[in-house]
Amino acid sequence: YEECTQIQTLNSGTAELYRKILQRICDGYQTPMTMEDIAEDLHYSASYLRELFREKSGRSIHAYLKEVRLKRAAYLLCYSDFTVTQIAQAVGFGDSNYFSTAFKEKYGASPLQYRKGKQ
Repeated sequence: YEECTQIQTLNSGTAELYRKILQRICDGYQTPMTMEDIAEDLHYSASYLRELFREKSGRSIHAYLKEVRLKRAAYLLCYSDFTVTQIAQAVGFGDSNYFSTAFKEKYGASPLQYRKGKQ
């Protein structure tokens, strides 16, 4: 998420396209999003964008989107009174069980444990 807000204006065509991918993810992480959605919005093929993103970031677009969502969820767990289910939905996870599993994989604690540990 920080990468989205801190990225500087880039000049080369591929760097600019990479910035647009980051921006699209950061602007829409709260809603369901597929690689095909991003490709359609940017008028490029999904396979080209996958390759470009991996080349520039060293990870997949899906992994980056998941990371953005989980970081935002961690913030909301610390600074809001929303339930875990509300937070999962707010950051784009349609399934709160999958959200809890993904969160625990990243942070080593369930969302509720994380919230209790940060208070």
